[in-house]
Formats: sequence, structure tokens, C-alpha cells
Amino acid sequence: MRGVLYEFRDGRIHTVAIQFSAAHHCNLRCAHCSHLSPYVPRRLPSAKSFAAHLQQLATVIRARTLVLLGGEPLLNPELPAMARLARESGIARTVTVTTNGLLLPTVTDDLWRYVDVVRVSLYPQTPPSEAVLEAAAAQARTHRVRLIVEQVREFRTAAVTSPHPMDLWTRIIYSTCGVAHRQHCHMFSDGWLYKCSMPVNLPGYLDRLGLDGYTPSADGVDLHAPGDLLARVREYLFARQPLEACRYCLGWLGRRVPQRQLSAGEQNSPGDRPVRRATHLSYGRALYALARCAKWATVDRYLTRPARPRRDHGRSLSNVPLGP
Repeated sequence: MRGVLYEFRDGRIHTVAIQFSAAHHCNLRCAHCSHLSPYVPRRLPSAKSFAAHLQQLATVIRARTLVLLGGEPLLNPELPAMARLARESGIARTVTVTTNGLLLPTVTDDLWRYVDVVRVSLYPQTPPSEAVLEAAAAQARTHRVRLIVEQVREFRTAAVTSPHPMDLWTRIIYSTCGVAHRQHCHMFSDGWLYKCSMPVNLPGYLDRLGLDGYTPSADGVDLHAPGDLLARVREYLFARQPLEACRYCLGWLGRRVPQRQLSAGEQNSPGDRPVRRATHLSYGRALYALARCAKWATVDRYLTRPARPRRDHGRSLSNVPLGP
């Protein structure tokens, strides 16, 4: 896959990552969470439904890694079964769990046995104790799992509180989104494949804002619909039209803000602290994005340009800007 966005081999699309939210809610409430976890109701998918959708997806997709995340994935008692199913499916070379680490003491050998990588995001206000991290490191050594611990001090502003029009700027936000087009953080949920996590939890967030009219299925591919799934997924992944969800997102162009926890009031009423494209888009990053688009002649060609080789998944990315 080195040097191209996707590779097509053996009747499948080979990509970087496939994600699945093992828990949509979280035990933290981080401001500007890219998965919008503070705003969604408690929801724990079952291993049975995960297996059914995974089996269908595996007929057309292969990835370097399948990531089980959230929310907080360790909230789901069926997470070990999901990791086993992911490993047995052969859909990815590695199985990764991404967690805030607070529930690491609850992790049993059943999970460690079926994962290859555990990534722990340390937030300044809510880090797990050193004893918890040392115990996890011992477990990782025993099971030959790569444990990556990252300091996350900033998030990138993603979701806005009022939608922007489907204009050139929204097209640029979509075309330069590293989540969808560089990292390939494609997510499957409830039998649908999405380019990113935004469509999955956006309805819950919009409910808190008193907005409606958004339908996630408009931004995804039905994995169980009749017809040629491979052709539909390929057409979807290379589509140049922004998602409807892009009207509520700043992609990789949002301003960076210090990581912090929401108050209960902010969680219940996110509209009290407005986030708009006009005020929260990073113009420095936007100018860089425009330069990149100009280099490749048009915004459209940005989507099909050769991609640089990615960093090794195995080393810590604590020195790389993180967050939504």
C-alpha cells in the first residue's frame, strides 16, 4: 500500500485502518471529543452484531489494523470476544484497542490474548496512576502486546454548534481531512460503513443542540444491501462530494485547544459555548490546505494524489499533535 491511497488486491480494498466503537459513551467527558462521546446515550454493541457486520465487511476490505475504541471500549464486557472475532476474521494484520487507561485494572487475560497493540491516551486532568500503567506494562510483556502510552494535551476542534453551508470551504474541509483521506479511519457501525466516526454519533450531538434533519445513512454504505458491495464501497471511498456530516465538522482545519473536561452544564447544553467555522477554523492550516490543493491543481485531485508512507504504527506518537 506504500505510496497510494488504497490498493486493490485479491478482490478486496486494502486500506490503513478500520474502526469500531465498542462503546459509544465514555467514562470521561472531553471537550471537543472527535467521537462526540459526551453527548450520546449509553450504548454497548454486542459481540454478536459486531461479528455479523465484520463478516460482511471482511469480504471487501483488508486493513493494516482494526481498532476497537469508543467512547471508552473497556466499558464493554464483550470487548474480549470482539477482539477474538477481529483476530479470527483475518480482516486486519493487527488488532488495536485505544483507551484512556482508567479501566486497565479490569482487563483480563482474555483481552490481552487477542490484541496486538494497546494505546493509552493520558489526559492531564485524568491520568491513570503509575501503578496502573506499570501493571498494564507487565501484562503487555507477558502477552507480547505493544503498549503505547501517549500524552494528549491538546484536541483539535471538530464539531461545530451550527452547520455551515455546502460551499467551497466545506469542500476544502472534506478534501483535506486527514482522518478520512490519510489515516483512513473508516468506521463501521450498525451494519453501515462510514469514512469517519462523525456520522455515527452526530445525531445524539445534534439532539443536544435542538437540531434535526441529519440521517447517518446518507453518509455511508449499507453493508447488507443487495448488489455488488465491493463496487459500492470503492465508489463511496473515492467520492469527491463532501459528506452531509462535513457541514457540522472542521476536519483537520479546526483550531487546537487545551484538552479539558466538560462541565455537566456544557455537556447538557453544548450550544451555550458556540463553535462556528468563522471563529474556530485555523486559517494557518487552511492556507496550508489551499496551497496543497493548488499544488495538485484542483481540490478534486487532492483526493487521488499519491500518499506518503505512514509512520510505523508500533512506535509512540507522543510527539505528534493528537486529538480530533
